[in-house]
Amino acid sequence: MEKYGFIYIWYDRKHKRYYVGRHWGTKDDGYICSSTNMRNNYVNRPSDFKRKIVSIVDSKENLVIEEQKWLNMIKPSELNNRYYNKTQKATTPSTLGYKHSAQTIEKIRNSNKLVKRSDETREKNRQATKRQFDNPKARNLASIKQSKVWTNLEYREHMSIVHRGKRSPLSQETKDKIRKAQIGKPRKPHSEEAKNKVREANKNKIYINNGIVTKQHSALEQIPVGFIRGRIR
Repeated sequence: MEKYGFIYIWYDRKHKRYYVGRHWGTKDDGYICSSTNMRNNYVNRPSDFKRKIVSIVDSKENLVIEEQKWLNMIKPSELNNRYYNKTQKATTPSTLGYKHSAQTIEKIRNSNKLVKRSDETREKNRQATKRQFDNPKARNLASIKQSKVWTNLEYREHMSIVHRGKRSPLSQETKDKIRKAQIGKPRKPHSEEAKNKVREANKNKIYINNGIVTKQHSALEQIPVGFIRGRIR
């Protein structure tokens, strides 16, 4: 069956909550949603949920734009409250690897401009972010997730290419200021525990490059085609 895009709204009659989402596929392919919280509730009590398809779209690009229109109807105070949705951004979950046309990017940008958040809402968002990173468990969880992402060599190479040339080089004057600021400052020695962690992390690791990108690689695995051992000089 040919795939198509559609916007759907789930209704949880037990808790009187909604979820707005998008999907590219068919209405009968078994897809539920991308929200872990809502999906877990659905799995535990599917009879409490009812889905309504509110819009059908013919392309993936227009699907994102259409979802943004529906998300814009949600009040910021209703996020993660009356709605299972936690954000009004239609670009989440990540669309890494998918390239929108310049016209579509402009449409999405203009669509997001319609969302006006009060100073109170902005302050709530800032405080929520602050609480998240003040919590050691939350910081540790975020660190673990990020570490797992960066173990993917293809992802690391992709990010290296994406960000290459974006960072402005430091002027000689700035370099001299940084160098002078560091003169006379004693370096804090690493603890033996920290040293052991670094040794363990770099155990059986080598550097390889393809003339463009340098990355770490397991010494126990065969070097990929197109790469040689060593860093780019």
